[in-house]
Amino acid sequence: MGPGRVRERLVAVFEVDVRSLAVLRAGLGLLLLIDLVLRSRDLVAHYTDAGVLPRAVLFELGASRWLASVHFVNGTWAVQALLFAAAAIAAVALLVGYRTRLASVVCWGMLVSVNARNPLVVLGGDVLMRVALFWAMFLPLGARWSVDRALGRTTGPPARSVVSGGTVAYLVQMVLVYGISALRKSSPEWRSEGSALYYALSLDHLTTPLGEALLAFPGLLRVLTHGVFWLEVMAPVLLLAPVWKVGARCLVIGALALMHLGIAATLRVGLFPWIAVVTLVPFLPGPVWDALDAWARRVLGPWSGGRDREPEIATAPAGAAAPGPRSGVGRRP
Repeated sequence: MGPGRVRERLVAVFEVDVRSLAVLRAGLGLLLLIDLVLRSRDLVAHYTDAGVLPRAVLFELGASRWLASVHFVNGTWAVQALLFAAAAIAAVALLVGYRTRLASVVCWGMLVSVNARNPLVVLGGDVLMRVALFWAMFLPLGARWSVDRALGRTTGPPARSVVSGGTVAYLVQMVLVYGISALRKSSPEWRSEGSALYYALSLDHLTTPLGEALLAFPGLLRVLTHGVFWLEVMAPVLLLAPVWKVGARCLVIGALALMHLGIAATLRVGLFPWIAVVTLVPFLPGPVWDALDAWARRVLGPWSGGRDREPEIATAPAGAAAPGPRSGVGRRP
């Protein structure tokens, strides 16, 4: 296989449809708003000096005084509420795609800051959100379906897809989430006994009524335990497979989405399942959006809106917006 063929295969693996990035942007913005609402219910208890972890106590417990967090500036309710409001404004800007690059940077910085203020209430969903937002800063999130696009802040018609250092980093990072999770499942509960889900659903303070009902079916839980393990083993391979891209990705994304929705229905683990589903969206290939677009045109007719003329693939350095047709690399549809 020649260098040109290898490059073509790599582009096919790591290109991301800009419509997927638009949905990722809106999903992250909406989840950040929900997260802020949920955190605000315990604003005094978790983020002020009148709560369970005053700043002085946090530093006494070993937190570095050089730890970057604007939430350390003041421990009063009013200042913390003001910081929450600023984070909410940035999340709304990200949701609608207004000054998208700046909004993504501010959203990531504010999330890192609030997590640093009280690490005792940081969950797995917070870590996944931070990682997704970090790499999202290097993606053209505002190339489609955004206020920036409507106001002409982006240059030229958007490419249908983009490949860059940012897309490579994002996709590889999300694949590692599942690959490392599978490696950590090395105990007999996962690999031989198949009892991991039974034990997880036995945690009364986390289990929903549906989860409690499933405890009556240990055989089913054993099958599901092995299914989760092998899904996480195979997901990294199939998501980055250079062949059968559309079929493999749709199959894996559907299975992973069902897994996360099952977690949401059976365990009280906060926003983690919903964050995980949103972070999978950039793996959706262009033909999926083309099919949805064709369906919308059949159902909605002229109300579905027009579509920009765009090049099929554009290459860009990490962090650069998707270029117009003169700088794109690829062919017109």
